[in-house]
Amino acid sequence: MAIGLDIGSSAVRAVQIERKRAGTLRLTRRGEVALPPEAVVDGDVVQPEVVTEALRGLWKRARFGQRTVAVGLASQRVTVRQIDLPDLADAELRDAVRLQAQDQLPIPIDHALLDHVVVERYAVGDDRKNVRVLLVAAEQEMVERLLSAVTAAKLRPAVVDLDAFALIRSLASSPAETDQVEIIVDVGASVTKIAVHRGGSPLFVRMVRLGGDSATRALQEVLELGWDEAEAAKLEASGAMAGGAELDADDERARVLNDGVQRVITEVQRSLDFFRAQHPDVAVKRAVLSGGASLAPPLADRLEAVLELPVEHGAPVEALEVARSGPATDQRSADPLLAVAVGLALGLLR
Repeated sequence: MAIGLDIGSSAVRAVQIERKRAGTLRLTRRGEVALPPEAVVDGDVVQPEVVTEALRGLWKRARFGQRTVAVGLASQRVTVRQIDLPDLADAELRDAVRLQAQDQLPIPIDHALLDHVVVERYAVGDDRKNVRVLLVAAEQEMVERLLSAVTAAKLRPAVVDLDAFALIRSLASSPAETDQVEIIVDVGASVTKIAVHRGGSPLFVRMVRLGGDSATRALQEVLELGWDEAEAAKLEASGAMAGGAELDADDERARVLNDGVQRVITEVQRSLDFFRAQHPDVAVKRAVLSGGASLAPPLADRLEAVLELPVEHGAPVEALEVARSGPATDQRSADPLLAVAVGLALGLLR
């Protein structure tokens, strides 16, 4: 049994996945509790006590089978850099990455928690190889606030994993297409995660301070509404547009939604251009969308046109059995919101 815990800007979500005797994976429980907009800002836990209370409610409501969890991390205060080094033994590689980090990071290394992922090894001569790694650095204070909120709810974090890596785990193509290179775009409430991978191995990660909440804030301002009213207006307009309705040209809701979609597209295009400049010999074949704000009606079609790639909505539950009764029965309808939590749980089951 494994539980993935996604602490987002709008809600805390968790899923429980169990491995059956035949090796199949079954989603047995899920749960979600909403957060007020000021509790988690841009992926950073600002009010740990509020998050703790939400987590207590989540465990009480969903009745998860254990308190050991994999916790996700996605914040502008997480830095991911690509580094090329000589191919070294594991201990030497860790030391070399830490040494390189001093020049690569925007924060003092003594204030950061470091990790790295090996992307690939490649020849640089007849008898020499280099290794390409992704350096991941998170501000220690930010991680400590996250963990304090989790442990205060009497949960036991087994691992803290980058949301982007969890997304790759839950949304990568089937093993039959293991060499396919894809770009994953998860548009959350306040952070958009962009990841490129080859057959499940990460090649590039970027996090952008951008999401559905920016549209809500814009509607607050232009329509002079409270947060809940602005969120309701956004969802109403998004639902109408998804249903094929054409809003009036002077309807501020349509303008705000379209502006938000365009900002996401611009950032994804910039990220893909940067990746292609670093990897001119790698061809991205497909784009996958997830996250609640990815359902904004024009996003998939417009992104497909700009990137000139097929764009699909991710289905993190598709490869899982779903319990016939209990809290997981409506799981497939919540697919866009579950990719991070599912990927975190899968990481514990590896």
